Order: sequence, then structure tokens, then C-alpha cells
Amino acid sequence: MASAPFGSTVPFAEPPDLQGQYSPFYGPQHRAWREKVRKFVDEELIPNADKWDEEGDIPTAELRNKAYAAGIYGATWPKELGGTPPEGSEGNWHGSWEAVKVDPFFDFILWDELARCAAGGLLAGLFVPTSIGLPPVVVYGNDDLKERVCRPCITGEKAACLAVTEPSGGSDVGAVQTTAVREGDVFIVNGAKKWI
Repeated sequence: MASAPFGSTVPFAEPPDLQGQYSPFYGPQHRAWREKVRKFVDEELIPNADKWDEEGDIPTAELRNKAYAAGIYGATWPKELGGTPPEGSEGNWHGSWEAVKVDPFFDFILWDELARCAAGGLLAGLFVPTSIGLPPVVVYGNDDLKERVCRPCITGEKAACLAVTEPSGGSDVGAVQTTAVREGDVFIVNGAKKWI
């Protein structure tokens, strides 16, 4: 069943399902999720994106906390690790990571709405590091590691990153030259990284 138009009335400014056209992929729960993310973008990101760009600084810790409190930052992560999957999104969707049990259309909606702030750097700084760096720990980490690393990252308290790219070999993990040598309780890391 088609729904009433939502958002902009400019032709092609919104996905077809928001213009009242039927979609077999989106239902009422998807629409509620879109409204939630749009509200966050309209209230927190759009009014501030230009200012943060001009200042060259983004209050990432504060924004992670606000996005988590709004149910957005932890949306694609497992509940047992602090994730906040949208209502109706959970199931066995055969995603790219076995631990991800959120309908991929909810993820599409998340990024579609986030992109409305027209600030790719802001989004990359806020959402991408944990999205790239955390999945291997969620899937392969032991329970202790998941509690110490995943939960704080999923709840916005901390961020994770994947530090692979190097000046000498790009993002080829087989060409990584950086070393980490354990000395007592710490690791001594030597090397160069880009785009962390």
C-alpha cells in the first residue's frame, strides 16, 4: 500500500516511496525510522554543519552521545552490546557481517537521511571510523574484548578506527610496514599511517 507523501514535493528530491508510490521494501517502520533520523539531521547537523566546517572542528564526542541518545548511533549494532536497532529492523538478513542483524533498508535510510546535511567530512568523522573499525571485534572478539571495546564504541562513549592505510602501500593489508612490539604492559608502535 502506498503512503501519503513525506518530505519535499520537488520531483525526484525524495525516494519514490516518500512521494506516495508503493514500495515492496519500505513499510511503516521504515517510515518511522526515516522520520527519527531526519529529525536528528534537521536539528543537530544541518544548522551547524557550515559553522563546524568553517571552524575546522567537529564536536564529535558530543555528537556521538547525542546520536546515541536519539537511537541513531547504535542503530546497526547488536542489542547485547548496547546497540539500538530500530523497531522492526531485526532479523537474519544475511548481511556482510554475521553479527549485523538489522534490515539493510534501515541502513540505506540512515545514510540517505544523514547525507541531507551535505557535509561528507562531518559524516565521515562522526560515523565512519567505528563503522569500519569495530566489525572485526564484534564478530571475532571474545566476550571480555567485546565489553571493553565494543560497548563503549557502540554507545558513543568512544570511537574505533581501522588504521591500515600507509604512505608506502595504500590500504593493502599485506603491505603494512608498521610494527607493534610488546614491552611489558604496552606496545611500542613504529610506522606511518594515513587517514586514521
